[in-house]
Amino acid sequence: MRAVRRLMSRQDMGLPVEPLLPGWVRSLFSTRLNSDALAAYSCEFDTVWVEEALDNGRWPAPEGDNDPDRLFADYQGRLNTPWPMHERTGAGVSP
Repeated sequence: MRAVRRLMSRQDMGLPVEPLLPGWVRSLFSTRLNSDALAAYSCEFDTVWVEEALDNGRWPAPEGDNDPDRLFADYQGRLNTPWPMHERTGAGVSP
């Protein structure tokens, strides 16, 4: 188990995530198979990443062929129209 934790701790595996942090190690089972002992363990790792979530109540609204949400259009998923372009902000200034 130490070897697995040594190899994987603080790695990101080439993914857009924070480096892996070692977590709990648990024994899954331990038994005998003929004259040999056999044991299996789970070794947890934690990480963090940022995802762009849809606004509450919105559906994907792809804007072109390279949009990551294009998949929803390709498979006839429910879609929203894209938000209109933000052209100005009206902010009143009081003296």
